[in-house]
Amino acid sequence: MSALYPIKARPLDYRHARSCARTFKKAMMSDRENPRGLWRALIVAFFIVAGISSALHTIDMRMQGADTAIGKSADSVHQRFFATSVYAAESAPYAATLLLQPRGAMRAEVGSTATVQLGFKNIGTRAWRSEGGAYISLYNRDYVTDKSIFAHTSWLNGEHATRVTPAYVAPGQIGFITFTVSIPVAVGIYRDTFQLAAEDTAWVSGGSFVLVVEAMQPAVVVKQKITEQQLTQPVIPTPQSTVQNVAMLCEPKLAPQAATIEDCTNQQEPNIRVGLYATAKPVALTNTKTYRIMGAQSGETLFTILANQESSVWFIPGANHYTIHTPGQTKTIAEPVRFESTDAQGIFTITTLEQRPAWNTKLNDNQFRGVLEFHHAAMTGKTWMINELPLDSYLKGLVETSNSGPMEYQKALLTAARTYVLWHYLNPSKHADEHFTVDATYDQVYRGYGAETRLPNVATAVAVTRGQVVAYDTHLVVTPYYTQSDGRTRGWTEVWGGSAKPWLVSVAVPEDLGKPLLGHGVGMSAQAAVAMAQDEGKDWKTILRYFYTGTAILPLYR
Repeated sequence: MSALYPIKARPLDYRHARSCARTFKKAMMSDRENPRGLWRALIVAFFIVAGISSALHTIDMRMQGADTAIGKSADSVHQRFFATSVYAAESAPYAATLLLQPRGAMRAEVGSTATVQLGFKNIGTRAWRSEGGAYISLYNRDYVTDKSIFAHTSWLNGEHATRVTPAYVAPGQIGFITFTVSIPVAVGIYRDTFQLAAEDTAWVSGGSFVLVVEAMQPAVVVKQKITEQQLTQPVIPTPQSTVQNVAMLCEPKLAPQAATIEDCTNQQEPNIRVGLYATAKPVALTNTKTYRIMGAQSGETLFTILANQESSVWFIPGANHYTIHTPGQTKTIAEPVRFESTDAQGIFTITTLEQRPAWNTKLNDNQFRGVLEFHHAAMTGKTWMINELPLDSYLKGLVETSNSGPMEYQKALLTAARTYVLWHYLNPSKHADEHFTVDATYDQVYRGYGAETRLPNVATAVAVTRGQVVAYDTHLVVTPYYTQSDGRTRGWTEVWGGSAKPWLVSVAVPEDLGKPLLGHGVGMSAQAAVAMAQDEGKDWKTILRYFYTGTAILPLYR
């Protein structure tokens, strides 16, 4: 089957096409008002087309012999040189599927920089390498210009962003692409297409990605005091929100060096809204207790359903309404649909959801505490299943770590996770158009009640640190974290640009020396935190204060 691999496929369909486009454009623009200039451009175009036709005919002839050998008729050259080609499907030496990418358009200040991280699973038959022949890297696929609009000085060149990490990615494993982009200096929405390539060998089938960036004016920084009303009222973020900064924890202000303090607030634990998944299909569910079906906006109870009885709901886009089906009854309403258990211990099961962990497909993470809401987002056209529940109940359903990590690390990670969610709760712009606080996949990996039952140590860490948050100068702060550094963390501005955040500056991480960077690099390295707790005997507050410079750990609610 090796005869079917594309030979020098990237230069053939990439750089040569660019050169042809530039030549034709130059000829067309040379004398727009001169008829002879137009004739000259047409003649140039004729020879370009003839040249490409001849080259492709030659390639087609080379391919036909291989097709005959395996008993297949020859397909067109066009069919061969794209991701859906016959030989790519047959042998797939270089193929990928995109698992990790930014959600929607990235928003950044004009003239700043941002970091993009992609995760591709190697589903081909050949291993990926970051060095040597046929190394795997990311190119932009603009066929007219040689330079991406997002090109940054850290790139290999204007069209060539970076290479895959780690250095060796076997079939079935995940390779990461992390690169910095320059945000254009004018306000607007920009996009560029990128593609994985095996150098001088082939494009990687399925390895494409479209980056969309909204370049915005610098945000106005507004400080907002946390009030009891904010922490207890239902959260439906609005696109008009301009809150960009942290919120006051309490008065009077406390020294940021303080590690522990008396409870300075009587705030109650907030409820947060988690975007579980978007779907265009009907959703069916049950509850272990009696539950109510309600209008999410009116609060009107429409049905009361007995324990373990199934109901279903779906959204009809054309008619712009929701249809609810219960045992023996059907009803149509114009507002989102809310499902609430009559007992706080009731557990919902979404019977139409298949969410099985790869390590044990007998399990299905389709059970959730709290409230479920079926909500169509008009701004994005997506219909979301949303889980609303108390913050610490949400944290117990995270799978950001395993059950076997040292407890001081668990407490540090869950406190950082709590702070991260609260920051988004108080700065509800990221998912405002879709009516939830965080999503269950890209913000933090949340699997609900099933994860809570499997990870008792995580639940313990949440309980022991209940209400504790990371604060700088008594203000709640954003606390990013990631898998592993390469010996140092990155500062906020180094990765995401914008205004500096003094608690997010670069610090040395000797525990990670000699290792590849896995993640954006800002804030806490999870692998280093494990080593600090397990090998160095450091407690959770010490770990947090190291990675988030100048911070204190303060109680926000009990």
